[in-house]
Amino acid sequence: MRNLIDELQPPIAHVNEDDLQLFVLGRLGIDQESAIEAHVMGCPDCKDKLTATTRFVAQLAQLSDKQRARDDREMRREPRFHTHDRGVLQALAPLSMDRSAVRILDISKNGLGLLLPISLDPGTVVQVRFGQIIALGEVRYCRPFEDQFQAGIRLQNVTDLKH
Repeated sequence: MRNLIDELQPPIAHVNEDDLQLFVLGRLGIDQESAIEAHVMGCPDCKDKLTATTRFVAQLAQLSDKQRARDDREMRREPRFHTHDRGVLQALAPLSMDRSAVRILDISKNGLGLLLPISLDPGTVVQVRFGQIIALGEVRYCRPFEDQFQAGIRLQNVTDLKH
């Protein structure tokens, strides 16, 4: 027998998968991002869908990288360019509402070297925003460095908001 309170509550509107993909890729407006973050933090089903979507997007990017590597027949690593740019990092899988200021130490075609105030587990999928760039990547390593942490991020997708 259903409870009268249950009957009066409106059904929960879950976040659709297309919007979750756009969220992971950083292609939504700030209002849409905030609404999705708020919903996901209170909805275990959508939080699980976000984690699965984030992993799926990361796997697609890895497949694309592997195909490109096969096509290019290039075996050496890309050069790294040193920088001191500042950015903002947010963990997407597992999802964290916290954002951390980071310093970008170096950048290459497929990676970022970061200095950050928090430790992240390898495998964590993160979004890094700097300038007009939104980068999605996976933490490869994170180790103590002086009073902070140094992390290597393998890039999976980069979006330039200017274009």
